[in-house]
Amino acid sequence: MAVQTRRAKVTGVVVALLGAAIAAGGIWLVWLGGSGYYAAVGAALMVTGGLWFRQSTWARGLYAVVLGGSLAWALWEVGLDWWPLAARLDVLFVLGAWLLSPWAGHATVASAHAVRSPSQPAGAQPVRQRFGASHRGLLAVVMLMSAAVAVASWFREPHDMAGQLPQIPTPPSAPAAANPVADAAPGTAVNPVVPPGEWHAYGRTGLGQRFSPLADITPANVAQLQLAWEYRTGDVRGKPGDPEETTYEVTPLKVGNRLFLCTPHQSVIALDATTGKQLWRYDPQIENQLALQHLTCRGLSYQPPRGASAGSTTPMSAAPAAASATGRPAQLAEPAAAAPGAVSTRRPPVAAQRGATDAACTAKLFMPTADGRIIALKPETGAVCANFGGGTGQIDLWQRMPNLRPGAYYSTSPVVVTERYVIVGGTVLDNASVKEQSGVIRAFDIDTGALVWNWDSGNPEDTAPLPPGRTYTPNSPNSWSISSVDEALGMVYVPMGNQPPDQWGGRRTPAVERYSSSVVALDLASGRVRWHFQTVHHDLWDYDVPAQPTLIDLQVNGQTVPALVQPTKQGELFVLDRRTGAPVLPVQEEPAPQGAATGDHTAPTQPRSALS
Repeated sequence: MAVQTRRAKVTGVVVALLGAAIAAGGIWLVWLGGSGYYAAVGAALMVTGGLWFRQSTWARGLYAVVLGGSLAWALWEVGLDWWPLAARLDVLFVLGAWLLSPWAGHATVASAHAVRSPSQPAGAQPVRQRFGASHRGLLAVVMLMSAAVAVASWFREPHDMAGQLPQIPTPPSAPAAANPVADAAPGTAVNPVVPPGEWHAYGRTGLGQRFSPLADITPANVAQLQLAWEYRTGDVRGKPGDPEETTYEVTPLKVGNRLFLCTPHQSVIALDATTGKQLWRYDPQIENQLALQHLTCRGLSYQPPRGASAGSTTPMSAAPAAASATGRPAQLAEPAAAAPGAVSTRRPPVAAQRGATDAACTAKLFMPTADGRIIALKPETGAVCANFGGGTGQIDLWQRMPNLRPGAYYSTSPVVVTERYVIVGGTVLDNASVKEQSGVIRAFDIDTGALVWNWDSGNPEDTAPLPPGRTYTPNSPNSWSISSVDEALGMVYVPMGNQPPDQWGGRRTPAVERYSSSVVALDLASGRVRWHFQTVHHDLWDYDVPAQPTLIDLQVNGQTVPALVQPTKQGELFVLDRRTGAPVLPVQEEPAPQGAATGDHTAPTQPRSALS
């Protein structure tokens, strides 16, 4: 009996301490304007612990009331929704199971503690035993009810939203129009024609839908799939100079019968899609001792042959063709002179001076490198396109960039390819300093590599190429993720990050505040802002927009609406009209908790989507 008493006292102390912790948190929640239920439950648990410590017959009865009340409150607040129910009841249920067990030390039903009423017959059950048994039974019933509610919630999906996306027709076998983007009616959705078995961009097309129309693999036969081949890139982390975040994140492209991919250490590889045989491999020979925070390559970008339709591909057989020209071209522009008005004195490696070149690339693969270049390669051979970048075969992204520090800025994501432009963003170091590079978005001529426009969120109105001697705004919000494009509407949709340091915003300018952590629609021809939508106000949590916007058409009130769906780090799905940025699904501004570091502030409200 002494052992039971010691166990009862320990259990009572633990329950009382748990109640005190919950009560303290509940009082804080009340002070913040939240529910008072947690404070009440905490107080009740403190009393339960005291009764258990004394081995009172009322301990289990009071706990049954606490658990039953919590069950009713949780059902009223969230209904039969498993995860919210679990968050509210899991600890109380586990504690109830312990209090029903013999190891909790409650000895009120033991004969040594029995108390018989003087009026009771000699063989009757003692009063204290009857009370203890009834309270145990009451708690057991409430536990069974809680378990039944939990099981019932497993069979309900309250967050499922029934709907149907429009069917994407299989492209006709007849030749496509010469330019399906240009031929589309203004304002209508454009889904570039890509053969069903191919994947020409990070999201399959510039719309970012990541949907394949192939139908041969079904739920009925997927279990029968077998490995056809495997290929090892040989790229492993742990090399000298590797940052901690050296990651393999590539989405391969499939053009014709070839797969094109890149590795974290910047190799570009072409494989035969049928056999997995390596057809060619290109090493850009990036600079050493880079100030890298991330080392990755999320993918390449593909430009179809000039004048061909979006669905046309360069004939690509299994064997690589020979380059039409090898070695260095006769005349190469000096790197420092490749971009008029540049202020950088950096002399980066020149792709066209290293290995095979081709001066007649009609199609191109664009590879972003960790030392801040975009290299153009011929898809058939892997040769550097010497008819791009003034003979260099590349774009130097450090031109006009402030705070030169190779590796601190580069494009980790594939560039946007349109009929006329290559559009490039980039990543900067997070929380390293307040003197980082610019988050400028730039458009280059797809044939020559010449700069056409630049949109700098720190200087958003000046989109013309900068004159000699000027640089972009240091430390302006950047776009490290993947952009989407609708060429019929003439807009590129850019997911933006926030300004470093990400967790402190006391010195942000109005322009920075406006475009930070937003989706920004830029005019393809000029780079000017057509509209923007902010997903987080005054972002202090590194809640930059991390995902490529998906462009789809929705039927709303009998009309087709060109829509943009933007996921966020907070679990919101903002659905916007991509012509104007107006919400298609309601967006509410909800009050946000306050409190910030000295010299900073917190936005009073934050946007919440109806699809959350």
